[in-house]
Amino acid sequence: MWNRILKSEYFRNTLTLVSGNTVAQIIPLLAEPFLTRLFPPEDFGLLALFISISSLFAVIATGRYELAVMLPSKEKDAINLVGLSFLVTLIITLFSLLVVWALNTPICWLLNSPDISGYLYFVPPVVLFSGLAQTLNYWFSRKKNFRKISIARIVQSSTSAGTAIGTGFLKMGTLGLISAQVLGHILSGLYFLLRFVKTDPGKLRQISKTEMKAMASKYAEFPRVNSLYIFADTAQYSGISFLIAYFFSNVLLGFYSRTFRILTVPLSFIGSAISHVFYQKASVIYRDGGNLRRFSLQTLLGTALTGLPIFAVIIIWGPDIFAFVLGQPWRPAGTYAQILSPWIFMKFITQPLSQIPLIVGRQKDLFIFSLLSIILIFGSLFYGGLVADDLETGFYLISISQFVYSTAFIFWLLKLTGNKV
Repeated sequence: MWNRILKSEYFRNTLTLVSGNTVAQIIPLLAEPFLTRLFPPEDFGLLALFISISSLFAVIATGRYELAVMLPSKEKDAINLVGLSFLVTLIITLFSLLVVWALNTPICWLLNSPDISGYLYFVPPVVLFSGLAQTLNYWFSRKKNFRKISIARIVQSSTSAGTAIGTGFLKMGTLGLISAQVLGHILSGLYFLLRFVKTDPGKLRQISKTEMKAMASKYAEFPRVNSLYIFADTAQYSGISFLIAYFFSNVLLGFYSRTFRILTVPLSFIGSAISHVFYQKASVIYRDGGNLRRFSLQTLLGTALTGLPIFAVIIIWGPDIFAFVLGQPWRPAGTYAQILSPWIFMKFITQPLSQIPLIVGRQKDLFIFSLLSIILIFGSLFYGGLVADDLETGFYLISISQFVYSTAFIFWLLKLTGNKV
């Protein structure tokens, strides 16, 4: 059985992405001990705010039409979905520019962070190149060219990490951290675009206004429903940063941002790789009438066994690990890691399966689940900020409520797979 698994295309594709993602995430992870000694927590707090704001636009930059690129049987339809995604990305980029220009002062006031003002104008480039990368990511997944996806992620992470360290030695402060983030997105998007033009130049001629309009109508549920879901999911993480900045300080936000970044390393380099290949394989299984439930259970078990040792170590030795690796001043971040690990672990194991509603056409229900998660998280932080006046209390409530929520979410996802076995 193991020989069959090791020789399977699914295993090879997963290994390719996991390998590339591992390198892509190890690079910034190795950079962390340098960065935490070059930049104070408040600089990381402002970086977290910038990422949170830009992410709200970036996740809907394509109208989520890039997810549909995997679904059509005809390649002509898929390439027109690529063209449609590019068009929507341009529109959202211009919209983001309008927002940061017209609402700059209100945004700074709401976040209780006037220092973020000038950096908001870096948001549109992030949106543009993130949209290009997201779209071509799924195009190359459809073509099963996972090597290019891995290289693009390595380009982004190495550029961001290297630039950040360089600007740290130059004492550029927050500007250096945010510039590094922006440059990473730009080079990753350009790499995808250049590889696409080189490998599939003839495909661009198949894009037409009529076909894009037809695809926009056929897959209208993606921007209408899935955009709401992913925006709500991103607002969940962005909202945490906003609330910490508002109720507490950019210093505590800096501690939290490093905590969350390090905890989500396995979520990023393993979970996203598994999710990418799971979506491609599960779409085919469902379309062909295969046993989607069995495949989902196998993926869930494998993901859980992969993540459990990592998070167990953090729960037991979190503060000591953070103090040793990042420096003694960062011990509070290790305490936050201990508290939040159960939540992040559950998020890690549900990430691949969360795409099941997209495949079986239950995106509206997925959006409702996402709203429930946001209510629980924001309610926990409001209690920590307004009632307890203690960030750790809010984090404990988040971890407990999200563990229970995620368990119920998993049972619901597995139930959906019974629709077509």
